[in-house]
Amino acid sequence: MRESRQSAASPAARLLSFALLLGPALILGTLAYRYDSRLLAAGAAAEFLGMLLFWRSGVAWKPPVSGSVILLYLMGLGWCWFHTKDLNEPPAAFARGALLLGAVFLVFCHDLQRTGAEARRRAKLLCSRIRHRRQWPTDPTMMHRVPEVVALRDAVARDASPIFGLFNDARPEVRMAAFAALENRKVWRPAEIAVVLHKAQQMTDPEVRAVAVTALSSVTDPPTVMELAHFLRDPDGHVRLAAIRAAMGDTGHRWVFVREHLRGYLADGRFAGDGGLPGSAGKLPAVAICDLTAWANEPDHLGHRSTRTLVEHYAATLRVAIDYDLVCNLSQQVIDPHTPAGLRVELAHLLRSYHLLTADMLDRMTNSDQPGPIRLLGAEAMLIANPSDPDALDVLRGLGRASNREIALTVAKVLQQHLGFDMGLSADRMAVTSKMAGEVVKKVFQWATARSMNSSTSPTPGLPIPGLPETPPPIGMTKTGPPPSRVQTVKKPW
Repeated sequence: MRESRQSAASPAARLLSFALLLGPALILGTLAYRYDSRLLAAGAAAEFLGMLLFWRSGVAWKPPVSGSVILLYLMGLGWCWFHTKDLNEPPAAFARGALLLGAVFLVFCHDLQRTGAEARRRAKLLCSRIRHRRQWPTDPTMMHRVPEVVALRDAVARDASPIFGLFNDARPEVRMAAFAALENRKVWRPAEIAVVLHKAQQMTDPEVRAVAVTALSSVTDPPTVMELAHFLRDPDGHVRLAAIRAAMGDTGHRWVFVREHLRGYLADGRFAGDGGLPGSAGKLPAVAICDLTAWANEPDHLGHRSTRTLVEHYAATLRVAIDYDLVCNLSQQVIDPHTPAGLRVELAHLLRSYHLLTADMLDRMTNSDQPGPIRLLGAEAMLIANPSDPDALDVLRGLGRASNREIALTVAKVLQQHLGFDMGLSADRMAVTSKMAGEVVKKVFQWATARSMNSSTSPTPGLPIPGLPETPPPIGMTKTGPPPSRVQTVKKPW
């Protein structure tokens, strides 16, 4: 913190601060050399140590450092007066006067900073510079890096009232600069929140509204957070993005206040093009994940966008690091029948893309109690590892006999890509209801039923179980070999 304050000061400020800290030691050292006094030399050494102590604490004339520097000057003045009170020479009088004036100057600066008068003076000066500025960044998101805006943000840290006059300026760049100067503000007064929120709602330029919402994102007051949530329905996408970031801030503590607003935003078809919650990938709190998982079971836009939000969040988390607990949780959701079906499929695709589907997981995914898309995805993954896997082929044949065109087309794609069958699929996307799709579905059905008829004539033998008699062959099935010879009986005469 000390190094940051020291580095934030300008070179001129650091030079002046060094001169003020070194002043008492330099004055006492000069007197000690002139009068050959060991006591004054000891005082100069003590003042020099004090200068080293406060050198990295910040600017010397600003609180809290200024109070300690005042004590250094008063100590030097007492030391100088005690050893030179009987001397009427100009050097001694000049030293006492310099130490006294230095202490008075620091008291004056300390009071100006403590009362805020100096900060208001600098804020008004910076506001005037912003009004007269003619060149602005072309990207509105870079407005907070303008030098005058950075300096104004520091000047209005305690009192934001000098900045309110910029909200009524005719140029949108000036208004954006005013709102940008309030970003990351730590302390907000209720009157300041009311003024800034009212001005943000009145702005007609979407760029200005977006910067205004970003400025208010540091407010933790629940009524203000709920008012900011109304910007989720703003016609401009940048404003909606700023509102979402404001709602998702504070590590999830605001979710309870904006939950219904976010649900309405996800369910609104006008904003379906936004996809999932923008800017929330990898940042969702636990309470938000629970709500979104429940919303994924809802129909239409709410379920689809909630699912997409969760998948993007999990993908961003896995890109950072493969967490074992997270992978186990996602795997359990894939095979859990209580998880929304669409979310199960998307999570299975996500785990497959990161090669996190184990053999045991694939075996459970291909069970008959799993939905068709999950079984199909598991069978495809098994065929990629082993194109002649009998379990995967059985799953594909079972799905191929089902009366579902979408699944049948996906089965045809797997057969053509991984097994080399010519199913008549083209590179272009095929409509499910087209005539060509119907032909492909027929080919898949013929492939699946052909194997099933052959399997009825030559079943796969199972493992013998001790104590269980051998199962006789089906009716009409005989052992291979020549037919038994017919024995002719001779009819005896008697």
